[in-house]
Amino acid sequence: MKATPVVLTTKAQAQERGGYTLAEALEPPCLTCETSPCCTYLPLRTFEMKTLQDVDYARYLLNFEAIELGVASSGDWSVYYRRPCRHLDTETLGCGVHAQPEQPSVCQHYNPYSCWYRKALVPVVSPDFFRIDRGRLEVLASTMLFDDARTIVKVADWDELTARFAELPVVETVPSASAPDPVLERWRAEAVGTVPTSDPVRVTMASLAGSPCDSCSAPCCDTLTFAATPPATVASVDFLRFVLGFPGAEVGVAGDGTWQTVVKTRCRHLVDGRCSIYGHPERPILCSYFDANHCTTRVTFGRTRPASFVRVRFEQLPVFEDLFHVDAAGNVVKVPTTEEIRDAIESRWREEAFALVAAGVDEAIEEAIEETIEEADRAGTATAGASDEPDEPGELAVPVEPALGD
Repeated sequence: MKATPVVLTTKAQAQERGGYTLAEALEPPCLTCETSPCCTYLPLRTFEMKTLQDVDYARYLLNFEAIELGVASSGDWSVYYRRPCRHLDTETLGCGVHAQPEQPSVCQHYNPYSCWYRKALVPVVSPDFFRIDRGRLEVLASTMLFDDARTIVKVADWDELTARFAELPVVETVPSASAPDPVLERWRAEAVGTVPTSDPVRVTMASLAGSPCDSCSAPCCDTLTFAATPPATVASVDFLRFVLGFPGAEVGVAGDGTWQTVVKTRCRHLVDGRCSIYGHPERPILCSYFDANHCTTRVTFGRTRPASFVRVRFEQLPVFEDLFHVDAAGNVVKVPTTEEIRDAIESRWREEAFALVAAGVDEAIEEAIEETIEEADRAGTATAGASDEPDEPGELAVPVEPALGD
């Protein structure tokens, strides 16, 4: 029996006649979603906007590519990494691993009929949520008043901001491709033995005479970190699969048991490895008063094998997930340590490198055999060509022994 094709009703068609029919309302909303925000927005953290430093933090974040903020009518602020999931087909907006084992469980069981993303993260102004980019933040900040302690004491109300933001759409940008990470590339090369292991950094008082930034590759300007909770259930381990599906997102695990969601992006003011607004008023307070002598970013993201920190990317998911021990109820009973994660990643790299070498040896042997056969064929052809009476095409030249008695 031939299946009847489903004719989807567009949002515009439904609005034109006043709504959806029951049959149309039962159609999966994902099939007519025009932006797929659940697959292009990675939630990173929430925070409050109460002081000047909170405003400065928001301005600091928005300096980074692919970062967008949001504020709800309740006053809660949120941070998002806006980049399409690696499994999203950006032309059809379909999931490349839908209903497959690779699809995160959080995606499989997400209820599209109560989707918050479609209501809030829209091109137009939502009644209960504002998307905030640099332009909108400056408009919002211009309405603020602060007391002597730099606490916000006045700001435009929601209705006024709704009217102002309606005339100031969010600037839609296309994030650039993720840049190569030379630190990670060298870490892998060291693990498989193709380059010597980096010597431990020896610090002397003389080496501390200048600014630590002078010899730094500026990882603080291409890396954002957000506190994360160590996984306690199978569901929270699965959520890491969702996080790592976004290109540029990583999981950081420190030796003291703290976890981070890491985003590799880039500050718009970073030029030739240095801050182009250094000493200027528009430079964030957070950057201007940061003590580089206490910087941990240059250690955790500037060295190949920091003693108490390890980074996990999407490529390491299989070996990473295998390190968790869970009970029958789905609770994590053992969280892997930094050393266990690093050892597992490096062991897998060495296995892959060995397999490539072995495959290369096998390929070289096969090529040598084929070349020997080709040389033999050419030699046989030359010998046949030198005969006074060549054999019939396709026949094998075999010497004939004389008959007995001749």
